[in-house]
Amino acid sequence: RGFWIFDNVTHLQQLTDDVLSSPVHLFAPRDTYRFTPRESTNSQPDDPAAGENPEPGAPINFYLQDLPDENIEMVIQDQNERHVKTLVLQAPRVGLNRAYWDLRYESSEVPMLRTSALEHSHVKVGDRGYRPPPDGGVVRPLATPGSYKVKLTVGDEVLETQLTILKDPQSEATLEEMDELLEFQLQLRDMSNSVSILVNRIEWIRKDIIDLGQRFQGNSQYLTPLDLGKEL
Repeated sequence: RGFWIFDNVTHLQQLTDDVLSSPVHLFAPRDTYRFTPRESTNSQPDDPAAGENPEPGAPINFYLQDLPDENIEMVIQDQNERHVKTLVLQAPRVGLNRAYWDLRYESSEVPMLRTSALEHSHVKVGDRGYRPPPDGGVVRPLATPGSYKVKLTVGDEVLETQLTILKDPQSEATLEEMDELLEFQLQLRDMSNSVSILVNRIEWIRKDIIDLGQRFQGNSQYLTPLDLGKEL
């Protein structure tokens, strides 16, 4: 004996003959709460009776009658049609598909370091030609409660639906405070991206100087320019 508990059957409730006969269909997603990760001090690790939680965020379901030759893209926009995030759809298949939006805006870019660390030659670049920064993280702005637009593009066909994010009932923050936090996070993300662009340019210049030094090593004609380049 046992019980089957289905966490989300919204798309099954909306599944009709018209949906099955259409080449592509975007289901209206259910409302999603804006939860932030928290763990109770009384929670037990590795509890065999604990269920498996779904991925965090908003599940968005769509239907494909056939696999198209064109790329499939899903984009989230806010109430002002400002771009929020482009979702990566992993291996879409014929029939029902599900994507997850983690309720985050686009993350900040991570600079790629293409040279060894100064005074730490043991730090190698690696076979891929770059290495990540030694520390630090990315900025991932969290969306605020409200209505968002979901746009699914399959070839020339564009489908839209609305997604509503609800406030965490246990959160004491006001909507105004959440909006202020979001704007701060977006500014911080954009500033971080500007720094990453600058770091990437510097790293390419450093790499070019190192490559030129190895290429013209021992050639006195290029010693002065290369020495000046190293000082950069």
